[in-house]
Amino acid sequence: MDLPSQWTLAILKGFLPEPVHAFLYRLNSEVTAALYAFAAQMWPVVAPLVDRVGQALASSPDLVVLAVFITIVILIVQILAYVQRIMMFWTRLAMRAVFWAGVAAVGAMVWQRGLEVSVRDAIVWGSKVLGFASGVKDVFMGEYQKYEEQEKLRGRTAGVGGMGMGGGGRGW
Repeated sequence: MDLPSQWTLAILKGFLPEPVHAFLYRLNSEVTAALYAFAAQMWPVVAPLVDRVGQALASSPDLVVLAVFITIVILIVQILAYVQRIMMFWTRLAMRAVFWAGVAAVGAMVWQRGLEVSVRDAIVWGSKVLGFASGVKDVFMGEYQKYEEQEKLRGRTAGVGGMGMGGGGRGW
C-alpha cells in the first residue's frame, strides 16, 4: 500500500541530496513499521470496545443521526472560523499596506516639495477639514434641536388630551 508519506518522499527525491533522502526514507520505514506493530498489539485490547460501540450504534440509529448532525455543525463552524481568520488576515494586510503607502506618499511629498511648503499645505488642508467638520456639527445640532422641540410638543399634547397625569380621563 502506498502511503502519502511515500508519495512525498518520491517527489522530494529530485530536490533533496541523496543522504538526506535516504535518511528520511529509512526513518519513514521505521516509524511506519513501529506504528503497524503497535496497532497489531493494541487490536486485541481495542476490538471488544469497537464491537460494543458498533452494536450500540446499530441498536439506536437516532444516536448516529445526532452524531452526524453534530459533526456537520462542528465542521461548518470550523470552516466559517477558518474563513473568518483568512479574511481578517488579508484585511489587516491590506490596511497595513494602505497605511504604509500613505506614510510613504507623505514622505515623498515632503521630500519633493520641501518642509515649509508641506507644512503650509497641511495647515490649509487641516483648516478645510475643520471647516467641513464645523458645518457637519452645525447641521447635526440644528436637527437635534428640532427633534428636542418635537419631543417637547409631543409631551405637552400627550399630557393634555391623553390618559396621562393631568389627562382628561374618567373622573371618578
